[in-house]
Amino acid sequence: MSSIETIGQERRLRLSGYCLIIPYDKETYILFHTLKGGIALIDVEAKNFLESHSKSGFAASEIKESQVREAVLNLLESGFLIDEEVDESALYRYFLNRNRFDHFHAAFLILTTYACNLACKYCYQGLQKRTDIMTLHIAETVSKWICKLLDFRNSRSIGIIFYGGEPLLNIAALKSVSNNLLSWSRRTGRELFTGLITNGVLLTRQLANELVDSYGLRQVHVTFDGNKLYHDLRRCFPNGSGTFDIILSNLLSYVDSVATITVRVNLDKHNVGTVPKLLDVFQSYGLEKSEIRLRYNGFK
Repeated sequence: MSSIETIGQERRLRLSGYCLIIPYDKETYILFHTLKGGIALIDVEAKNFLESHSKSGFAASEIKESQVREAVLNLLESGFLIDEEVDESALYRYFLNRNRFDHFHAAFLILTTYACNLACKYCYQGLQKRTDIMTLHIAETVSKWICKLLDFRNSRSIGIIFYGGEPLLNIAALKSVSNNLLSWSRRTGRELFTGLITNGVLLTRQLANELVDSYGLRQVHVTFDGNKLYHDLRRCFPNGSGTFDIILSNLLSYVDSVATITVRVNLDKHNVGTVPKLLDVFQSYGLEKSEIRLRYNGFK
């Protein structure tokens, strides 16, 4: 690892404005990057130093404690610290517009249904969820429109993400769109990336293998809200029964079949301390050896 002197003694740094500092225990704090989804642990000294320089920034020469100097170097290399003069709002707008007007790659979010089989406590739809679905006629129309747009833009690659509600509750529309775009991809020689945002309850090994082999599925995105206790309190069936064991069992069955798996963890002050226990569960099943990405989302 580089020493902090290589940064430059007078180079001024500051904590990214997208970072939250969350208490973990008496001696440790969780640093959460809401934009990048990164997470790090810092001690009290590092936390106090960062907060005392949250507005004015700091130079390496101002850091006296060796522990804080090491923490600063790690946070800089991990993207939590940035140069003081960086305009993060302008940087965010740049990346947003670059993605918006980049014709080389096109990405689409496709909602197959508003219906859902869970009753998550924080769901924006509440308990009275809509049940609208994408009909096969609409699925066919959407597929044709996307292919026409891609040909017009001359896009070389395409990303399709299915979501809901729970997209697997309307598997017919999902398969229809996937099949049409997969045929277009093979016919034109352009790359297709297909992903699925699901609560994970219905995604069995058999279905996952079918979607991978026949419909080009490459990514699955599922959510765990901390350990089993907190997850089952928040992400439950309408009758109140938990979903942790079902989702984990399914995940273990298809983890070697799907190219990329993203596990999102929704965090707030109540469940943030359970994340290590969740990671321990993953490790006990050998999931740390799998190609799984962790993404943390913060709640108030």
